[in-house]
Amino acid sequence: MIIEVLLTIVTGVLVLVASQLALRLVVDPVVAFKEKLGEVSHYFLSHQAAITNASESEELSTEAKKLSAELLAKREAVTRYGLFACILRLPNAAEVTRACGELNNISHLLRVQSESARTNNKSDRSAQIHGSMKTIESTLKVRVAFG
Repeated sequence: MIIEVLLTIVTGVLVLVASQLALRLVVDPVVAFKEKLGEVSHYFLSHQAAITNASESEELSTEAKKLSAELLAKREAVTRYGLFACILRLPNAAEVTRACGELNNISHLLRVQSESARTNNKSDRSAQIHGSMKTIESTLKVRVAFG
């Protein structure tokens, strides 16, 4: 009788520990990564006009660079990302890396530059940004425009 009670208690504790481990090592990082994907979408949707018109803005440039780094960090925090990407239909690691590169490209194109440092005109930069946005939308499977 006492052995059965102890076995039940030990089994309950082991199940609790295992579930907490799974929660902390898998679920929490995946949720944080998905939230960061939402932030990427929010960035593009809330600043759509300024971004697509290639308006020079240190604030937008810095935010894009920061999102890129944070997204990559969140992906790295997911234990066995490749496995869970397949199961949970997340973008694969190469797609995330590519999208982060495109975010960095957008950051560079939005940076305030001196008149003598400008090599691309505004319409060229706008076209490059549009291409990067399309890549980000298709690789991360997030919405980056209202239309």
